[in-house]
Amino acid sequence: QEEATERQRLRRVLDAVQDEIECVDDEISRLGDSTKAIDNDREGYLLGGFSTVDFPARPIAKEPATNPFIRSRSCCSDAVVAGELEWTIEGMSWLESSLKQWSGAGVAYSDLLKVGDSQFHLVYGPGHNTRHCRSGTNENERWKSSLAVRHLRSEPLTLRHSFFIKRNDGEFVQWGEMCEECYTQDCPNWHFGPDTVAADWGDSTPAAGIFGLSHEALLRSEWVKNDALTVKVELEVRLLQSINRVATTPLPAIEVPPPSLSADFLAQLESANESG
Repeated sequence: QEEATERQRLRRVLDAVQDEIECVDDEISRLGDSTKAIDNDREGYLLGGFSTVDFPARPIAKEPATNPFIRSRSCCSDAVVAGELEWTIEGMSWLESSLKQWSGAGVAYSDLLKVGDSQFHLVYGPGHNTRHCRSGTNENERWKSSLAVRHLRSEPLTLRHSFFIKRNDGEFVQWGEMCEECYTQDCPNWHFGPDTVAADWGDSTPAAGIFGLSHEALLRSEWVKNDALTVKVELEVRLLQSINRVATTPLPAIEVPPPSLSADFLAQLESANESG
């Protein structure tokens, strides 16, 4: 009996759906007849000539978007180039005397490294009291450092730098943290490094030194082997370019299947009749 009641309920639901379908069909037929009457000038607001009534202008339909679903990607790292400079100073115990004898500057320089359009070299002052000024900054402000990387071009600079010191067992150990610099003004001859800090012109205190060591202490440390010091700097330079926008990728349109309520009810009813 319960199955027969369920079949009866499904028949009533199907009747309601079919009634709704008939109503929609009647409305479609009515609209079709009205459209034909207007096309044949039997009906319509403009029947019998032009009307003096002001009708609202027909709105201009907007063109539909070709695909309203888009995946876009922008990349800031496409303009980043990397470089690495390794420098060995042999005869470290003679460095102070050699600089005093020939240059008097108190600073040793490595070869040049070109990264993108920028040029760099490493600078080491054995008195870990290397001083330099930064153009475009306070005239009374000076900077001091022991080991630093020096930027040689007169241009803005966006840079990441990491320093490593070679231990006597051959392993490179990072000195300080990776640091990022970003300057929109020209910065020729600027120095960057873990112990590069601003100092007044009259400040005679030394920079901190490699791992906090003076030159004399560095010579006796695990960082100097066979009277040689080996250091390395890793650089990442972002070229002066805008953010790269990668081409957008349209997502596939979502297809909505046609309604199948009537067919589903009919199939369920037929299945119930067969099982009964």
